[in-house]
Amino acid sequence: MRNFIRIRILLCSIFCQSLHSQVFGQSMQNPTFTDFFNKQIIYLHRAAPILSVSLKEKDYENIRNFADNWTNSETPGQELIFGIRTLLQIQKNQFSVDDLPCNFLYLLMQYVREMQQVENNPDKFQYKVRLTQDIPYTWYDASKDVRDLMEIIRAWSNNLLNLPEMNLPQTEKFLCDVFAGKIADPKKELFSNPKEYADMIKFDQMVQYGARLNNDAYFFNQRNGKTGTAAIMCGVWIPTGHLALLGTHPSVGLQLGERNKLNEYDFIWSFRFPSTTPGTYKVVRLDTSFNSNYYDGGYVGFDYTRYVIHKKRFELGLTSAIGYDYFSVANGFGTSPPTTSASILPIDVGSFNFSNGIRFKYFFSSRSFIGIYAKYNLINYCNSGGTDLSGQAFTIELVYGSH
Repeated sequence: MRNFIRIRILLCSIFCQSLHSQVFGQSMQNPTFTDFFNKQIIYLHRAAPILSVSLKEKDYENIRNFADNWTNSETPGQELIFGIRTLLQIQKNQFSVDDLPCNFLYLLMQYVREMQQVENNPDKFQYKVRLTQDIPYTWYDASKDVRDLMEIIRAWSNNLLNLPEMNLPQTEKFLCDVFAGKIADPKKELFSNPKEYADMIKFDQMVQYGARLNNDAYFFNQRNGKTGTAAIMCGVWIPTGHLALLGTHPSVGLQLGERNKLNEYDFIWSFRFPSTTPGTYKVVRLDTSFNSNYYDGGYVGFDYTRYVIHKKRFELGLTSAIGYDYFSVANGFGTSPPTTSASILPIDVGSFNFSNGIRFKYFFSSRSFIGIYAKYNLINYCNSGGTDLSGQAFTIELVYGSH
């Protein structure tokens, strides 16, 4: 049996290696230059020679057109295009921080990582472009093309740095230093010199602020739309007046409902744990008095909440609710007083419940929250012939839920 299992494992291993070779081995081969593939790789393949010739001839318009067309192609190299465009703006004395892309720091870091790989391990540097979505993928190995292009960009950057008539401002000098490979960590360099690069830091802060605004908009959109609600609840029931004879009792419950930005409608079920009461109370059934110190209660109702304070992470609402409140004078399992006798039935004492309160929620995300629900419950237990149980009750619930 063990030998059979080993044979199966060996065969599976051979099959997987064969499949891996078919899928990934083929993917490392450059495709035949058909019209389909030429359309995707033409800009990467021709970037270095076009840029070299255009710089020698000072044909800057051709460089701009090439960068624009490459951007709109199927396989744009964003960090490479960013380098070409930035140096072109500096060359023509048209650079402005406001023209930087929002992800300029990411593009700079990506460019530097690739340049460092070219410098440290030029033979191992790989820049591959996936041309198809179907397995096995078809890839184009553009490593040599990108190495050649980076050398031209480096030379162009050094030339701009060394031309006395350019007299580059600090920001433009910083960018040329990055593309020349003289700055290993653009982000660290930028934020280590806030006075020298105040304009770029301010631009980045504006980008980050805009991103936060967009995130806030997404957060509110996700949370405030019409959606279902569900939550689990645990809390405490605190009676007042004569009803305090029953004592304070812990509870657990479930909330299910629906809400929009300002309104929430929920079905609530809450169960209070069975326990003994602080004192003995009397109930009358069929003209016979029974003394009990048993309590087992709960609540079933419908809550409506109108939110009056509505912030990103928290909200506060006013709640009104109607429901049925009840408790049992015996446990229903034959313990004292015996519920097997028809003389004790019904074992429940109930009341209509009208309550008002407040509801507070804090949101961990647009979908999950913790909350505190507090209500004052108007109830009227009618214990005819028995102990006076008039009084009201407070309920406080700790809630965890989602929308």
